[in-house]
Amino acid sequence: MMKRILFNKKGYNNLLQPFMNYIDKEFNLKNTWNPPIDIFETDSCYCIISELPGINKEEINLFIEGKMLILSGEKKEKLDEKFFDNPRFHRIERPVGAFKREILLPDYVSVNDLNVQLKNGVLEIVLKKSEKKVIKVK
Repeated sequence: MMKRILFNKKGYNNLLQPFMNYIDKEFNLKNTWNPPIDIFETDSCYCIISELPGINKEEINLFIEGKMLILSGEKKEKLDEKFFDNPRFHRIERPVGAFKREILLPDYVSVNDLNVQLKNGVLEIVLKKSEKKVIKVK
């Protein structure tokens, strides 16, 4: 009896591999790292929290263009060379590399009234909400 093969998985993977290699090369996906972020708001502020372990405040770039908050920097491999001479890695799991996060801010936050703090590898960005304008009807 003949067995019918509807889908050849091996051939499918081979078909996609050149495309995936192109995407990795073009967008440099293998060397990117995106720090996780949480975004929430309270009655008075809009808050962005990001985990940036091992990054000094001097290595963080934070700026606002219009209503876009841009957080960027680079997490570098940090090995103390006086303890590690010519290391041969068996496993590398800690993410490193350049990162860039773009966060669209809502219209009701004031980009001129913000507080930024880096403490124990956690970046806190707090933007005050703009006061609501009351329009009197005549």
